[in-house]
Amino acid sequence: MWVRVIVNQDGSVFAAVPDRAGPSRYFQRLALEAAKKWTFPPADTPSQRIMQVRFDFSREGTTARAVALH
Repeated sequence: MWVRVIVNQDGSVFAAVPDRAGPSRYFQRLALEAAKKWTFPPADTPSQRIMQVRFDFSREGTTARAVALH
């Protein structure tokens, strides 16, 4: 599950939308809610303000990582 987030200049998340939806609306909702709670380093330029967060759900737990989109 991938979520695209827009980051405010202070590093808080302004908005989150599904980028690559998975098969489950339940996990999509959980991923969106979690992504909105993330904080990032302060963003000085508009190109630093769009991030993509990948959530991997498994029986062992959930992991997530963020990458900057340019």
